[in-house]
Amino acid sequence: MLNACLPRAFTQWAEVTPLNFTRSESLLGADIVIGFFSGEHGDGEPFDGAMGTLAHA
Repeated sequence: MLNACLPRAFTQWAEVTPLNFTRSESLLGADIVIGFFSGEHGDGEPFDGAMGTLAHA
């Protein structure tokens, strides 16, 4: 469900900002990377861990 909301959100942001959003299959070619993870995901701050981290950028 959340993934389905992202295209609509990007469209709304593009309408009121000078930004253009284009999906990229390459991490190297992307300026913004969005991922959905749980627990430990490689940056030393696991989601829903002892500090209660739900998300970060």
